[in-house]
Amino acid sequence: MRIAIVGAGLSGLGVAWHLLKKGRCEITLFERKGIGAGASGIAAGLLHPYAGEQGRRSAFATEGLAATQELIDVAQKQLNKRVVLNRGIIRHVQNEEQRQMFLSHCQAYGDVQVLSEHSFYIASGMTIDCPLYLEGLWQALLKRGVQLVLEQVTNLNVLQGFDRIVVTAGAGAKQFPELSSLNISTLKGQVLKCRVPEAVQLPQASSICKGYVALSQDPQTCFLGSTYERGDLSDKPQLELAKADLIPKISYFFPSVVDLEVVECRAAFRVTRVGHYLPIAAQVAGNIWALTAQGSRGLLYHAHYGEKLADLLLQSSGVS
Repeated sequence: MRIAIVGAGLSGLGVAWHLLKKGRCEITLFERKGIGAGASGIAAGLLHPYAGEQGRRSAFATEGLAATQELIDVAQKQLNKRVVLNRGIIRHVQNEEQRQMFLSHCQAYGDVQVLSEHSFYIASGMTIDCPLYLEGLWQALLKRGVQLVLEQVTNLNVLQGFDRIVVTAGAGAKQFPELSSLNISTLKGQVLKCRVPEAVQLPQASSICKGYVALSQDPQTCFLGSTYERGDLSDKPQLELAKADLIPKISYFFPSVVDLEVVECRAAFRVTRVGHYLPIAAQVAGNIWALTAQGSRGLLYHAHYGEKLADLLLQSSGVS
């Protein structure tokens, strides 16, 4: 079965891996700017099960962590190097409701530990080098015969020579009429890459609150994020707007943020599902399928829902 996947970010590579693993497929990826060109490529790489301001444990978090770890192992084996920068994430709370939520996690799940009155250590969390992770996955797929076409697809009719079409194009999915029934919206996120002066001591692990400080391979570099901007927006980076939004939020738990030197601002659109944070993995029309609306949980869900969609697609085709 010949399958076209439109989009080569986390979702596209995740579903491609599971389609190859589970069925006899010939897969072609379509992405104008290459692997991880959109939101996946600028992600700071924070993977943990407690996203959201309230800090509730995400649905299918256990399955999502396990599925992502499987693909991390694939990427690391392919590259013969680590794509996980460090394990553990510090979560700072801002009010008593959040504190009580994380205290309950300490008892219920065992992967959260109290650090102080207002901070908790998420042992299951990790910081991933997303560009390196995506490269490792892509190299593993390439080794198994997957093709990449550097071409922007604006009309799915040009792909009718394929048996199945899977759209994982993120914000680009909204341009396709076949996906118009999906209740999705876009959200702009901006991330700041910063140089760390010698006098500044970074946190021991990547840290999150309303904003985050993400560590990198280079101890003199970190990332600050992310903005959540709605409306009719440009996808261009807006440095001053991002700084005005992020630095006050991050200074709440990391006062030295004001001493960091911003060297780059990156921006991309994420897709969210209106009314729910769970992604959409479904057949949308005829031979067209979609995996989208991962929002800020892309690292948690791309592998798990990629497998779900692969299963549904192959079962409907009588392949698995």
